[in-house]
Amino acid sequence: MSVQKPVLTPPHGGEKVTTSGGSSIEIKVESSQSGGEYGAVLWTVRAGEEPPMHIHSREDELVYVVEGRLIARVGDSRVEVGAGSYAA
Repeated sequence: MSVQKPVLTPPHGGEKVTTSGGSSIEIKVESSQSGGEYGAVLWTVRAGEEPPMHIHSREDELVYVVEGRLIARVGDSRVEVGAGSYAA
């Protein structure tokens, strides 16, 4: 992946979508801004609104946990990812 043109999105910048339960997604880098190479979002998830189990077959998902924790499943393994942790 090679960044062709710098992208700067300020704090609280980018399109924001909020769910009825209070979770929100801020789009920090759209795929179109990176030539289709990547996208980046800030996802604030409230307990009970976690995404369902899913598989990525065409892209990688990278997660940095700012606050709280999540359980990542890879195959039969379950890994707790807490605040300050990064998972790929």
